[in-house]
Amino acid sequence: SGDWSSDVCSSDLCRKSKDKKDIGLNIATPFDVKANTDKTHFYVLNADSGHKYKSGSILILDSDANKIGHVTVPRLGHNLAVSGNLLLATFDSEYGYVDSYTYLWDISDPENPDLITTWKMPNCSPMNAVMRDEYDHFAVSCRSGALWVGTLDRNNLEGSELDRKS
Repeated sequence: SGDWSSDVCSSDLCRKSKDKKDIGLNIATPFDVKANTDKTHFYVLNADSGHKYKSGSILILDSDANKIGHVTVPRLGHNLAVSGNLLLATFDSEYGYVDSYTYLWDISDPENPDLITTWKMPNCSPMNAVMRDEYDHFAVSCRSGALWVGTLDRNNLEGSELDRKS
């Protein structure tokens, strides 16, 4: 949920991608795959680096690998991390923009992820993201050598923070 397109997609090249079809349940450059904590669902981060569709997606599969849904996200997704009922995803910048993004979802209902918050990460091309169960911090490393560390506010997840440390 939420319209990310105005933040990450405003160039002429990007406008051309809006004429393309929705990704839906298709697979397009899957960069990462994670299972939820209960091992009942898989999440596939479709980067669509070939720009075949309007956007990327997080494809939702059941434990038998049947496609059961998707969440539309920016293209160029890099990493997924799961901790309890939280799903973290990182996205590289597109078309030369300097801002990358990290999104946090509530996956209490594993078939219907609910977007909690997003963070903009200037000058970061994400390489890795880590989150652990029962731990209030997470981290994203960047190709530039920067490290971003987040703090989860378990009482108000929308108020969680992600800050550059280097």
